[in-house]
Amino acid sequence: MRNNIELLKTVISELQEEKENLNKKPQITCDCRVTETAEVARLKRRVKILKQRVRDIKMKAEVGKSRVLTLQKRNSALKKEVFKLRSKNCDLKDKVDSRDLEVSKITSLVAEERGEVNLKSSAKNAFTDELRQTVISLVCVAGVSAAKVRDVIQIVSENIFNYKITQPLPCAQTVGNMCDEGFVLSNLQVAQSLARNDYATLHSDGTSRDGKKIVGK
Repeated sequence: MRNNIELLKTVISELQEEKENLNKKPQITCDCRVTETAEVARLKRRVKILKQRVRDIKMKAEVGKSRVLTLQKRNSALKKEVFKLRSKNCDLKDKVDSRDLEVSKITSLVAEERGEVNLKSSAKNAFTDELRQTVISLVCVAGVSAAKVRDVIQIVSENIFNYKITQPLPCAQTVGNMCDEGFVLSNLQVAQSLARNDYATLHSDGTSRDGKKIVGK
């Protein structure tokens, strides 16, 4: 009998615990639903913010594209303007060169009228070809040093032609540059002569046999 009473008590206690558990479950479910609803609302707000950012980025991209197109148009316009300016610059250079040639001719005529020697070929401060040839001959043919070329030209002009050159004569560095130019021109002349000759050789030899002179090519 006691055992049955204890068994009933145990069953009743278990039923009460089960009832309490059942009463607690709806409250927990409600809390979960509330939590899930809040999380969904937060995620929706986040998605809305991200969509707005995407729209802003797209608008900025469109603005950037329009700016790029504008800059490309400006770049093409500037390229056309640069091309026009370059063509004008070439025309101006041609005009300046022609004017320099005219000035050189007029200067030469004025120098001849005054009895002076013009050592510059144009307004570009370049020495005449005659002076260059004189310098190259003095250095390469007569063996005059580059530092003494100026003095030699002045001495010859004063003693033979009774004329003192007042214009600046080439310095030693300029004399060296002129000699280098002459060396390059001489090599170019030799190369052109060899190119025009079909029977050019570096060496030639001749001999005679039986009283006949044989010359090799």
